[in-house]
Amino acid sequence: SFRIGKLVRTGTQIQQGSTSVGSVAVDVAEQIFGRLQGCRVMVVGAGEMSRQVAQSLLSRGASSIFVSNRSHDKAVELAAELKGEAVRFDDWERVLKQVDIVISSTSAPHPIIHPAMIETVMPHRFGRSLFLIDIAVPRDIEPAVNDIDNVYLYDIDFLERIAARARVEREKQIALCEAMIERHIDEKGIEALAPERGPDRGELPGTEPIPHS
Repeated sequence: SFRIGKLVRTGTQIQQGSTSVGSVAVDVAEQIFGRLQGCRVMVVGAGEMSRQVAQSLLSRGASSIFVSNRSHDKAVELAAELKGEAVRFDDWERVLKQVDIVISSTSAPHPIIHPAMIETVMPHRFGRSLFLIDIAVPRDIEPAVNDIDNVYLYDIDFLERIAARARVEREKQIALCEAMIERHIDEKGIEALAPERGPDRGELPGTEPIPHS
């Protein structure tokens, strides 16, 4: 089975492709920054999806997590889980100058991040890109923010479409794996999966078969 497992892994792309919103966000971030080591992250809104995306970014090297939420207690709780720093909700805009990635997922009924806000921040970033991940419904970030130089905005719809496409590809790869296993068994026979049998007791090396009377 180990031999077939290796065949499946090397013969298909089943281990590749991001099938969750968090992993897609990480892939996009790596395309923007090249590597995530040292990237600073701001989480606005302490929901479950924010936590998942932040954890995905941390697992690939991101650091200096800041968390802000209308309920400061929830911000403190999530910041402790992510080994980050809680920021009061009326002060999170100040942190925009310091971070590279913003995950926004509040329950606000209208956008909380506007083009004018980002245009004010960017000159203080000295050419560093800003990656905004809007996973709120309704949206937290006005789409026009994406028109600003060196700013990259991706929303939940885009990330989910990419993840869904990857899941479809994953299913195709699983079907290919199953076909490869079936073909291997057909070609080699089921004996190929069983341990080799030792010699019969009457045929040990260096001995003659025991005659039968």
